[in-house]
Amino acid sequence: LFLIELTIHACDVANPCKPLHLAKEWANRFLREAFNQGDHERNIGIPVSSGFDRHTTKLASSQLGFIIYVVKRLFQLYGEIVDIKDVVDIMLTNE
Repeated sequence: LFLIELTIHACDVANPCKPLHLAKEWANRFLREAFNQGDHERNIGIPVSSGFDRHTTKLASSQLGFIIYVVKRLFQLYGEIVDIKDVVDIMLTNE
């Protein structure tokens, strides 16, 4: 069960492991969604979630932090269980 949950989570955050042109496209799609949520939060008077403020968040820095602190660590550990060397290599190239 743990391996299934880990695999689903890995799939959910895997856009930096795709070829660079696809990774950029999905990162932009995520940021559009996040910015819409941040706009809604601002409009209803609650604090804007970290990374969801279109006035302060930059694609490159937000993705770099996401790759370094979430995806890279997850996939390196996941790679010890499942053979995903090619995927990890693409992610490291995109970093």
